[in-house]
Amino acid sequence: MIKNLFGATTIGENQIKFKTDVSLMFNGGSKQRKYILRTTLHSLPVWKTRNPGVRMTSVRDKNRRISKEAVVIDNEVWVYNVDGSICQDIVEAVQVASDYYEVPFSTILSDIYAKNLNVESNNKMGDKP
Repeated sequence: MIKNLFGATTIGENQIKFKTDVSLMFNGGSKQRKYILRTTLHSLPVWKTRNPGVRMTSVRDKNRRISKEAVVIDNEVWVYNVDGSICQDIVEAVQVASDYYEVPFSTILSDIYAKNLNVESNNKMGDKP
């Protein structure tokens, strides 16, 4: 069975200049991705202050099913206010990208990359035994 390698999802992006390289694969190869979803915990206004001057186009939800803000940057869909520990947030982000690219969920989820899922100001994980 050949896996679709044209889609990728990243969870926990922060800044455009440090975004996850989705061409890398765990088996040592690399692949050019065509459908990329990037999610961030930050709101769009906060993200914009950390990434000034980035050109973006708003993504509109035609069916008004999604409450997340989304934009397209360099033909990649970015969805904001996505908490990687809340499944509904991830489902909504994938729905936005799937609708935008007009591909099935499975394409967007064909490879998933996670950055730091711990909130930047939260050090409680280090306190657990």
